[in-house]
Amino acid sequence: MLTHHALDEMIADDLHVQGIEHIVMTGSVIRVEADRDSAERKFVIFGSSREGFAAEVVAKTKSLL
Repeated sequence: MLTHHALDEMIADDLHVQGIEHIVMTGSVIRVEADRDSAERKFVIFGSSREGFAAEVVAKTKSLL
């Protein structure tokens, strides 16, 4: 699921969903941060898009419980 902020950033950076998925699946977690509002962990993932340029993706996981 993508947030409005994520969609805005994707448009600004000319990234597509497939590029984001590629970065998440093939990139590396370079740091873990705490969300200021919820204290949830955020993972900063660095990798290459399908188009071949470097980018960072910030991702959170949701508990299914």
